[in-house]
Order: sequence, then structure tokens, then C-alpha cells
Amino acid sequence: MSTRPRSLGLWARCRLLGSRPLELRFVYRRACRAGRCVQRARPSPSSADHCLHSSSTSAAAAARSTVVFGTPNIRSLPNKFDDVVEVCRDQHLDVLCLTETWHDPDSPVIGRLQVAGFSVVHRPRPRTVNDTSPNHGGVAVVAAPGIIISPLPSLSDQPTTFELVGDRVVSGRFSGIVITLYRPGSAAALQSFFDELAAVLDRVATYQEPVYVVVGDYNIRLDCPDDPHAIQLRQLVESYGLVLHDTRSTHQLGDTLDAVVTRADSGCPQQVDVLDVGLSDHHLLRWSVDARPHPLLSRTVEPGGVWIMTILLLSLLLLTKRLTWHIVRKLLGHVTNKKKRK
Repeated sequence: MSTRPRSLGLWARCRLLGSRPLELRFVYRRACRAGRCVQRARPSPSSADHCLHSSSTSAAAAARSTVVFGTPNIRSLPNKFDDVVEVCRDQHLDVLCLTETWHDPDSPVIGRLQVAGFSVVHRPRPRTVNDTSPNHGGVAVVAAPGIIISPLPSLSDQPTTFELVGDRVVSGRFSGIVITLYRPGSAAALQSFFDELAAVLDRVATYQEPVYVVVGDYNIRLDCPDDPHAIQLRQLVESYGLVLHDTRSTHQLGDTLDAVVTRADSGCPQQVDVLDVGLSDHHLLRWSVDARPHPLLSRTVEPGGVWIMTILLLSLLLLTKRLTWHIVRKLLGHVTNKKKRK
């Protein structure tokens, strides 16, 4: 069957104006009527540059100076695979934090994203009824090729008032913590929400990464300065040395429900852009973070501290049975030279 179209002259290479070479071939499908076939334009193997895998991804990740983040309330990820790929490409997004994904653990869209080269950390909402209705809620983090993401074990327990997924983002010498949360708007923002959010911030504060962000759909009217929930949220994040970045409305109805919270001393973006990319009735929040390594702090060791460090090192060598007279003489000579310079 594959040689018959070629023998009949129905297989030919052509070039469309302003496009790459294409091959026109006839694909026979089961259940079609006799003699009927579907004509499909398929790019030639030499021009398959749509694949996201690249041998230079690791080098590009190490050389990048910024990491670009984005977060939308997508309202159903399973039927928007092509849209997510297109938005990541057009907006040059490295990390996309999604809320209201409406997906299940076995949703095919997760596998499709991974096959396309993305890394995915996700947490669907547990179903209470085993049916085929949309599984509202859910959060996920999608990272482009060259970006490594891994879930945080300390945030494995799910709060009762909101959904979240926490992960570590690594790109070259950049490392940061990203918390993506979704608070359902169908429930009021009670004190328990702020208590559980404070508990999450307490656990995140134990990590050594200089950059971390807490993003997502809070479903709190942040555009109303006198809203008591908005005031309490701002006071909470400020007590942890964080900044809740002001933006224009993030919803088509004019409300500001989505927010980006970052540290004030490091990883703080200059601005957060709000873009209507057509994914849902929520807009995309886009910002970039400096990916260059932070300078290490140097400490001066006093002479007494040198002796203490020497004793500790000798004790360690004794315990491991690797102490020799050559090492002892070398350490003592090093300390003596230090004291003579003083």
C-alpha cells in the first residue's frame, strides 16, 4: 500500500510560500469507504524543529540570566494542551504555575506535556464521587526543557482550606522555591485559611534558597483596599518579609483575585505584567527573576577559631582512622604560619 501512491505519481515534495518543505502523502484510515483517503501535510523529518527537546538545553539553562514565570487560572487543563504550549512559546515562559486544572491523576494531558519535553509537578483534587464529571480544582507546575522541578516533601500534607503544590525550581545556578495555591471562591476566607497559610510559610522559611514565590488564585478582592481579607493577607505576608505585588485586574469582570508574593530582599521582580492570553476568564500574570547566583558571604576566622577548627579536623580524622603524621605536621605548620603573620 505504501508504494502504490508513489508508483502512481501521487507522492511528491512541494514547497509552500514562506514555509518549510512538506511531503504530501495519502493516509488510509480504517472504517473509511472504499477508495476514500485523507490527505495530510506532514513536515519532512529534516524540518521537525517543533520538538521541544534540544541537545543545548542544559547549556542554555546554565547561561540564562533570568527565569520567566507565569501563572493563570486555566479552568481545565485537559482540553488546553495546545494552548499551554503556545502560551509558553509566545510568552517565553520557563515555569508556568496553573490553578483550577480540573485534571485527574491519570489525565492524558500530563503525559502529553511530558512527552513534549516539559517537566510537570501536579496535584489533582481528590474525587469524592467516582464519576466522569469535571474534577474542579487542582494545581500544577509546568517547566520548560532545561528547567528541573521537584516536589517538596515537607509540603506533602494538603491544607483543608486551599490546595497547593510546592516544588524546587533549578536552572543552571539558579534555585528557588515555588508554591502554587488555589483557594476556592465558593468558600469564605475564614481565619483557618490564614492560619494554614502561615503554617506553609513557616515551613518554606526553613529552606535555604534565596528566592521563593507564593503564587496562585487567592479569590480575595485585592483590588479593594478596605476589604478586611485583603488587609489581613497583606499583613500576613509582610510579617514574613514578603511582598504582595500590586497589579491591575486579573479577571475579565475587573476583579483582582490572582497574586504574586515574593521575598523583598531577593528574587523580587521589578514588575508583574497582566496579559490576556485567552486561556480562561482569568488573565496571565508574568514576571521574571534574576537567575544569576547570589554572592557568597565571606567570614573572617579569628586565630582562636583556627585552633578550634584544627582540633575538630584532627578528631574527625581520628574517628575515620585516616590520621597520619604527615597530615598532623602539615596542619600544625599551617596554623603556626598564620600566627607568625599576625
